[in-house]
Amino acid sequence: MTDQAIPFNVMRHTDKMSVVDRLVDRHDRVIIFGSRNSGKTTGCILTLIRILKQQAHRAKLFVGRESHAGCLQLGNELFLLCCTAFGAENVTRNQNMGLISVAFPEGTGSILIKPFNDLAGYAAIQGANFTGAFFDEAGGYSKSGWDLMDQIMTNIRGPKGMHLPVMIALNPFGQSHGRAAKAYINKAPAWTPYTDPETGMTCINCQVNLDDNPHADIETYERNLKQACKGNPEKYRAWRYGEFNLNIASFWGGVWEPNVHLLPENLTVHELLHYRPIIRGAGDWGVRSACCFHLGMKLRSDLIIGERQYRAGSLFIMAETHTLADDSLQGDLSLGTGIPAAAWATQIKDLCLNECGLRVVPKTVHDAATGLGGDGDTVHNILGQNGIACWSPTKGRAAGFALITEMLDAAKHNTGPGLYIHPRCRYLLATLPDCPGSKDNPDVIDPKFKDDHSIDSAAYLTTFACTKQGKMGRIHSPY
Repeated sequence: MTDQAIPFNVMRHTDKMSVVDRLVDRHDRVIIFGSRNSGKTTGCILTLIRILKQQAHRAKLFVGRESHAGCLQLGNELFLLCCTAFGAENVTRNQNMGLISVAFPEGTGSILIKPFNDLAGYAAIQGANFTGAFFDEAGGYSKSGWDLMDQIMTNIRGPKGMHLPVMIALNPFGQSHGRAAKAYINKAPAWTPYTDPETGMTCINCQVNLDDNPHADIETYERNLKQACKGNPEKYRAWRYGEFNLNIASFWGGVWEPNVHLLPENLTVHELLHYRPIIRGAGDWGVRSACCFHLGMKLRSDLIIGERQYRAGSLFIMAETHTLADDSLQGDLSLGTGIPAAAWATQIKDLCLNECGLRVVPKTVHDAATGLGGDGDTVHNILGQNGIACWSPTKGRAAGFALITEMLDAAKHNTGPGLYIHPRCRYLLATLPDCPGSKDNPDVIDPKFKDDHSIDSAAYLTTFACTKQGKMGRIHSPY
């Protein structure tokens, strides 16, 4: 292969992305965020080609998106650009494996393009070594996809002294909006280098905008954005200007504040019992999906803990049990162990009686399913037979979510009874802060969000404990 430069007239960065291109050689992690159609993906692809030329036969680069179709599109673009940059006679592609190989005088460099959204996707590359990586559309990754991105980074390794660049391109208002903001965006202003205190990695957040893309028909694209975001100005600002300053993609992003809503870790159920709270339970049933149960304690009077005062009527979600197949909370947050309802009843009683020291399981609302025992048994029947009297929760997700929002906001601004969560409720805390809102209905969470079992359990509990009830399970008036 001739040692020729990549044709500048064929592959050209925008002005902002040319700056990003230089920063990639100086930092361990370069996060490119901003508006849609701002040239992030194209710029990163061009940088990948440049890195491939720079690393030559030592290059083993990884490119990932969550979807197979997205990876196929990236693979097509990368293949054509590699042919242009290095000569078609030097480039081969195995589309089934997602591999592009480029022949250099000293050997062969490669780019692996792989979809990943579950552990099976990672199994295909476990043990492989990469000398750099590009993760595209990361703002839209599911929780498992985001966690797998971090796991794939452990495969980035090379000889001492070799720079191993990582680029992460993302838009706001996706499923991982909150994760991206927490992990990167909120740690430093745009274009300001910083060292991550936990990892020691040098990072920089690079913000680009639709106006930075000279190839875009901005006027037409703006009209399309306005049509897509009609009635949702926050989404429009996010997609048009790349705003990450508001945690707008998370359903409770505007009200959730860990410093306010997390209870002291050393607070115990036994300690709260001295104040005679109203104790309630609520559960969400799943067959192959996870079950989840929460124990709540509602204050009858104002309570001071340390330097914090909690208003009468506030609800403390104090304990949790679930049937997640992956108790580490690093994988699929929807798949359960599939235990029978009788075993689930034992698990609830163990939480309430043994772990929390209650004398009985409190009044509980729990959703139901029929036909479990072959004789028309419901979850309620089986739980009742095992010593847990329960009723159906008030249905209507929007009402439960609205009450959670109201109480989180009240706690944040000290305007009324609030909602607080104990750190031991790990499943709820793994899902509530990043729970995405529906694109079509602003009053509910995204119906495609499958990790909602702890959310539903918490909504049942909040509605049950913090509304005045007439006949069990029916709301007659708000609290």
